[in-house]
Amino acid sequence: MKTLYIITQSFAENKGSFSGVIEDFAKHTSKKNKGYETIILCAKNNKKEKTTETLSYAKVIRFPRVKAPFLANIVQGLYFASKVNRYLKNRVSKDDLIFANGEAALGVIAHKYIVRAGDQPAFIFLKNMEIAKKQVSIVTRIARFVHVSIQYLLECVYITKAAGIVYASEETRGLFAKYYHCGNKPWFVPRSGVEI
Repeated sequence: MKTLYIITQSFAENKGSFSGVIEDFAKHTSKKNKGYETIILCAKNNKKEKTTETLSYAKVIRFPRVKAPFLANIVQGLYFASKVNRYLKNRVSKDDLIFANGEAALGVIAHKYIVRAGDQPAFIFLKNMEIAKKQVSIVTRIARFVHVSIQYLLECVYITKAAGIVYASEETRGLFAKYYHCGNKPWFVPRSGVEI
């Protein structure tokens, strides 16, 4: 049986817009439609979430989160990536598909995958934050620069190694192509929300 792996930082059935996209995608590719077993790999966001859950259209596997006092999002992302990488190590076959959301793709860079790019490249975020620089301290500005610089390096890795990229818009595609030189990769922009 072919497997579709969907890799994302968080997933909860019937919760939030991106979870809805994942649900629709998983249902579309399930055994009934396209012959794929779907496995969603994500982080466990609270104690109530089950570590393993079998839904009618997918199996959900949640990895524990790690707490980090410094650069928490980046540390959590790298920890999650290591868990995903370890899980997939000897499981992925050439017929399987991997769809990763943003930095969650760091866990699958050893495989062929499609990544959903973020809403904007890291340095665009930093540029946008310059608007309010008079209202924030120098320490906050330095912290933002460090965070965005690390985020940029991580994006360089998972964007440039992707086999294909899903963008939020044509504008986003242009920005990623400019900052990451990935304009020649296969890409897709949904015209309206979930476009299977």
